[in-house]
Amino acid sequence: MTVTAASLKAAHPEFDTAGNDLVTSMIASAELEVGEGAWGDRYDLGVELLACHYLATCPDGRMMRVDPAGVSVTFYGQQYARLKVVAACGLGRVI
Repeated sequence: MTVTAASLKAAHPEFDTAGNDLVTSMIASAELEVGEGAWGDRYDLGVELLACHYLATCPDGRMMRVDPAGVSVTFYGQQYARLKVVAACGLGRVI
């Protein structure tokens, strides 16, 4: 499965109001950071979470942040970081 603006918005309706061009751009940026070979079956989830993190750090994404006053900590970024460790270690599941 490939992550698209439609699939991201279906999984994360909080981004319904974000324009498709913006969402597609964030997905493309995330794809550059997430290596399919290392992530294996978790590749799409990694791309999705990182794209959501990028969207939440946009100026209009203030409400999606763990700390609305900050710009770097989001729920999605935290989930991505956990999953990145699992992918890097080759573990079978997220603990």
